[in-house]
Amino acid sequence: MGETAMPYVIHALWSVSVWHLFSGCLIGCTNSLVNAGSLVTKINFPKEALVFSAIGQAVLYFIIRLLPVTIVFIWYGFIPSWHSLLIPFILISIILYGFRRWLYHGDY
Repeated sequence: MGETAMPYVIHALWSVSVWHLFSGCLIGCTNSLVNAGSLVTKINFPKEALVFSAIGQAVLYFIIRLLPVTIVFIWYGFIPSWHSLLIPFILISIILYGFRRWLYHGDY
């Protein structure tokens, strides 16, 4: 890995947290429909409710993971630049991409 403006520990912990958010959204959306297969075929309800609950679970786990990330930021005394104000937009796009992948490749 090349040089970064932040210590490697912070970079690795943050990157893994964001990756888990994306993979949690993608896998959770798919598994929510697969695991509720009999419910989906027998009851008429919006299937998106299952998907949104899976995304909510991934987002909740991400929020919980932010606690160790924040502690490591404080431990190393690293202050993010003003570019970090764009992070919520990036995270929202990651969540929407996970939802989009389900929408186009999911099973009803």
